[in-house]
Amino acid sequence: MARRPLLDGLIPGAVYRWVAPPEDLAAANVPPSAGTMTLRFEKGETAADVFFTADNQLTLVAPRGVLEGDDLEEVHIDVIPEDPASFTPLPGELAPFGNVYRIDVTAGDESIATFNRPPTAILVYPATANLHATEHEIRWSSDGASWTALDTQDAPAQQQATAELPGGGLVVVAGVPQQVVPSSPDGGGGGRNVVSTALLVIAGASLLIGIGLLVRARGQDA
Repeated sequence: MARRPLLDGLIPGAVYRWVAPPEDLAAANVPPSAGTMTLRFEKGETAADVFFTADNQLTLVAPRGVLEGDDLEEVHIDVIPEDPASFTPLPGELAPFGNVYRIDVTAGDESIATFNRPPTAILVYPATANLHATEHEIRWSSDGASWTALDTQDAPAQQQATAELPGGGLVVVAGVPQQVVPSSPDGGGGGRNVVSTALLVIAGASLLIGIGLLVRARGQDA
């Protein structure tokens, strides 16, 4: 089944939408989208389907048979973005990259904790000067008290992480933040810039001298 958000190339996606944005991004922030995926039962098991939040920050890819039940007609999977600060911090040096998403699964009045076949979640994550990592993973929690690492496919060029969900609960993209260090004026890149600038200055001076000599020669011929 095609996964629409997995795009080729290095073109950055839309600006990330935060529940609780960093202070320097708060003024332009747009609240993230929630949504509901409805899976209908066919011959005692749910049909395959794909769901996207309106802002495309979370996608659910459900294979056939996510849930089974002879007396059920449909199951609802609610996707709700939340503030990571509302839950137990991630372990070690890990930090949340973007929102926590709550995945609530219900059939009728019954809450469902586990899946017969796991759906795949694709989460978009932000990358800023102050929030950057070379590797990302999806962490899952059934209650927000502890976090379990999921087997994750990370696509940094598209800023997307993909993993199968064991059940309803909470998911978040996690990583160890690394500082983005700009090129030093004394480093290799800075040295090349200095050389390039010097060559441009020399070329410009030579051009001006040549023009001056040409004008002078024409004046003498006159």
